[in-house]
Amino acid sequence: MVPVRVAPKLEAAEPLIDAMLVEDLTAWRKQQHTARRVLARFVDEHGRTELTYSAVRDYVAKRRSEIHAAASKTVGRRSTQTWPERARLAADAASQGNCDIR
Repeated sequence: MVPVRVAPKLEAAEPLIDAMLVEDLTAWRKQQHTARRVLARFVDEHGRTELTYSAVRDYVAKRRSEIHAAASKTVGRRSTQTWPERARLAADAASQGNCDIR
């Protein structure tokens, strides 16, 4: 059995990264956070210089797909609402815990 790797520095930042990715559900594609921008925000806003780009990049890639999948299940693909309305509903559901994003 392969042991589960522990990333204590990244674990403390996971809720903040998840919040940024949930915000991205309502943002236009060009305004969404890249892994580089997520890391830059940690350095600027929280002074967190111990995080590495590769750790943040891998986590963002994994969580972005999970959050988008959970949000699309909550709102649904076929809808009479416009894209911004569906994205706002998905972000609201994700932020309130109405969909499984973990």
